[in-house]
Amino acid sequence: MEHDVFISHSAQDKAVADEVCSILETGGHRCWIASRDVRPGRTFAGEITRAIQQAKVMVLIFSGSSNRSQQVLREIQLAVESNLQILQFRIENVPLNDDLKYFLGTPQWLDAFTPPLEPHLERLASATRELLAQSQPPDFSQTKPTKSALAGMTTVPEHEGAIDPPLRKPAVARTSSARPAISRPAAIIITLLIIAAGIIAATWYARSSSSARRARVDKIKDAADANKRSAQSLPVETEPKASPAARRSVADVLAGHRWEVRSDGLACQGLNAVFSVNGTFDGNLENPPNDMIIKPQRVRGEWSVASPSFLALSYHYNDSLTGGPPATAKFMIQITEVSERKITGVQKVHMVYTSGEADETRLWEFERLD
Repeated sequence: MEHDVFISHSAQDKAVADEVCSILETGGHRCWIASRDVRPGRTFAGEITRAIQQAKVMVLIFSGSSNRSQQVLREIQLAVESNLQILQFRIENVPLNDDLKYFLGTPQWLDAFTPPLEPHLERLASATRELLAQSQPPDFSQTKPTKSALAGMTTVPEHEGAIDPPLRKPAVARTSSARPAISRPAAIIITLLIIAAGIIAATWYARSSSSARRARVDKIKDAADANKRSAQSLPVETEPKASPAARRSVADVLAGHRWEVRSDGLACQGLNAVFSVNGTFDGNLENPPNDMIIKPQRVRGEWSVASPSFLALSYHYNDSLTGGPPATAKFMIQITEVSERKITGVQKVHMVYTSGEADETRLWEFERLD
């Protein structure tokens, strides 16, 4: 499906992304947005890649959520590699993280911090039209030559029906110094030699190219076999283990204090809780107001340090979409940085969507409040 604009956003900003899509398509610019345009039976990653490569302009819905989203970062990287013009639509006043700053050194942006949103959407539509106009190739079919250009051109006589007589080549006087003509047998021999040389060169090139291709294929196969052997030799550890001293390095920092926990995963965008020394926590789950699945609510859960670099969290929450019994959220977070006031980590997850499967990395941040 042909489109002009790719809309990049985090899951938490879907409502704003839908409004941007609506106003751009009302103006005649076809948009691609993942929540609507991923085709059934296709992989999520493949659809995203093809949509970015076929677009002309990317509109980034920039917020605190998209600033932390690894999926948005991958989309920005693909857009830069595809030479797309990127227009930031900033709905929150937050600074770019280091990863996005690397790709968005000198971007175009529009600030949309102050309500209402509608005037900002009109400015975004106008800026997008200008970028799309710049990306169109020039049309020379309607261009007329200027008088200065016509002055140097040969013109046809304007009187109708006049036909100029054919021009005759001036006679060339033959002199004794003229180059003698090559005899017919000599010309045939020279032609055969040229053909033979061409055949020899083509044969040599074909053989050398075939050898090079075989060498590349063998090298790829060897690398694949080596990776397979290396993967088979790695130990499989179902549960991370650590000594009691190593467990305390993270537990002593976390226990007994109130922490604000943020993640770009759907089940925990904002947890404000006190983590007790006995491995439990009690607090509030404060999700954004546009989350249709999980509403702000009080939660209680358990935590434990599985190894020096893994922190396990679990708690029950009410799913406001289905209205069914409380659901359970479980997370295994790999800790990347620990200090007295801040803990950061990542979570590797394998997501199954209606259109396919994808491996994702989610960022976690713990900030001490007391």
